[in-house]
Amino acid sequence: MMPKEDGTEVPCKVEVEYEWVPPKCKNCMSLGHATTACPDSKKVEKPPVSVYVQKRTMKPPVSQPVTKKDAARTVQHEEDEIVEVEPGAAHSEGVDKGKSPLEYCYVMNAGIWNVRGLNRRDHQVAVKELVSESRLQFLGLLETRVSAVNVSRVQTFLPHWSWFTDYAGPGNRIWIAWDDELLDVNVLDLDAQFIHCRITIRCAHLSILATVVYGANDTISRRGLWQKLVLLANSISDEPWMVGGDFNTVLDMSEVCGSSADIHLAMTEFRDCLLDTGLIHLPVQGERFSWHNCSEGDRSLWKRLDRLLVNDAWLSQWPNSHYHCLNARTSDHSPLVIRGDTATHTVSMFRFDNYLTMSSDFTPSVQNIWRHRIEGTAIATKLEQNMLQQRAKIQWLKGGDQCSRIFFRKVAMRRAAKRVFQITNEAGRILTEHDEVVDEFVSFYQRLLGGERRREFLDLRYLRPWARHVVTPDECMELVQSVTREEIKDAFFDIAEDKAPGPDGYSSGFYKAAWPVIGEEVVKAILEFFTTGRLLKQVNTTILALIPKVRVPSLVSDFRPISCCNVLYKVITKIIVQRLRSVLDKMISPSQNAFVPGRSIGDNILLAQEIFSGYNRQGLPMRCALKVDLRKAYDTSNGISLLPYYIFWISGHLYWLD
Repeated sequence: MMPKEDGTEVPCKVEVEYEWVPPKCKNCMSLGHATTACPDSKKVEKPPVSVYVQKRTMKPPVSQPVTKKDAARTVQHEEDEIVEVEPGAAHSEGVDKGKSPLEYCYVMNAGIWNVRGLNRRDHQVAVKELVSESRLQFLGLLETRVSAVNVSRVQTFLPHWSWFTDYAGPGNRIWIAWDDELLDVNVLDLDAQFIHCRITIRCAHLSILATVVYGANDTISRRGLWQKLVLLANSISDEPWMVGGDFNTVLDMSEVCGSSADIHLAMTEFRDCLLDTGLIHLPVQGERFSWHNCSEGDRSLWKRLDRLLVNDAWLSQWPNSHYHCLNARTSDHSPLVIRGDTATHTVSMFRFDNYLTMSSDFTPSVQNIWRHRIEGTAIATKLEQNMLQQRAKIQWLKGGDQCSRIFFRKVAMRRAAKRVFQITNEAGRILTEHDEVVDEFVSFYQRLLGGERRREFLDLRYLRPWARHVVTPDECMELVQSVTREEIKDAFFDIAEDKAPGPDGYSSGFYKAAWPVIGEEVVKAILEFFTTGRLLKQVNTTILALIPKVRVPSLVSDFRPISCCNVLYKVITKIIVQRLRSVLDKMISPSQNAFVPGRSIGDNILLAQEIFSGYNRQGLPMRCALKVDLRKAYDTSNGISLLPYYIFWISGHLYWLD
């Protein structure tokens, strides 16, 4: 139902636009949640697994020789005991189950790396340096290539750490290690392609689940991995769960650079597994691709085979968590490191939620506050209400159930993806400290958007003979007509309600819902600007939002700035643009094909293709082409072609004084 100005409601048709198809539950056959999140599904009870675990009162472990007979599944300790571990059982001893997960703010530093062999000394040194530099407390190592008789000798490079090795699969594919002074680790499930364990962080009295994955090289064998991950997801209720490692496949071709024969079926099965398990990608910083085939030239191939995934409970507890994809070092794979949640908490900005307009108390509250008289310019008479933050903008959820799991997952993903934890400056230095990252962004845009502007004063007498008088007197009269109240109202109601608000936090939905109360004064404020040219600095303030242009941005230039303006500012701009629209085609050069009604940027693309077709053929005269990146194509404007009224308006609107 859509509210009208008189307070009544009329039925309306909601257009649903899918960014991607939401998951469909195979159990209840409804949209909006995965099969594992279905409230009607029954948890799969798995039989207990016999594993070796450390006793509570034991001293730090010492190395012991491991024979082939009992090397299938071992944990190195002075004393070992076999216990029955129930998958998905209660937290380890010492964990306070009464505390809410939201009360915790600590997450361990963990790393996963396909080392491609651990027998060589330089590989062991690289792993030790990784542990020291990243201050890891948990480590998963893949493809160690260490025989059972050499296990105790190799593991001595990390003293006072506990190890779990799985020799059930060929080649001893997966090892896990942890600092037993800080963590307790219980292995819950084993497979040739993963180790599933529970990690208890002693200082935080917190237990999490972790699955270290090393996917098979062929598509058929990986299907068993996808099926077992779904079973694990069914056995996990609301505990934080992290899944990471080398999956040996990519999600789509955007994660591949170079000539590759990736099977689309394998990518589809991987995506289906993520939908069925409800796993989400953590934001990643650092290298875009995690594997390189160590070739050069046309045979060079890069892929993103390694990644970290988490469930909803993880993001609910650590919404700012992320991981780093570091340099490959001694392997052809990059190590993945997830560090503690060190988010810098700042004061959040005010945001008006559109759902408040549906409350029966909304209009009386606006009327009550609007009665207060405020002295000053009319444009300063604006509401102030309690702070609320817009959580997510999902077009296809407008007419659906917004209280679904997929909605909150999208909220968590947007919240996690909007943070920048590291950046590379122009000198090639990687900045990880929060203050350094902020200063790098500020200095970049100060150079790009600020600085001194060269102001040239031109004598119009020398330019008029060369200027084209393309605007007719009738068009001039239409451009300078007085702004009407209907024109202002149409501009307000033409702005979509879900557009991002400006610094004041009010969306167009607020103005539309409260128009019977505030409409008259808002119209007066807009008319005052077109009469006097005066605009408050607070209204002219803009939020500069940074949108990544690539999947894994590493430079400040990898972000595209988008301006989020206040609604009053948008309305004034909209009125001016609507009037200029009719003459833009005459004022702008025909070579400019983008952003002009009736023109298409595709014309320039086709022209460039024709010019460069056969450009490098032999036997032709020498030639040269320049590729120019215009960062600020519309940062300046020539006011010669504009009428004095428009120069007056734009001067007050955008601080263009000449």
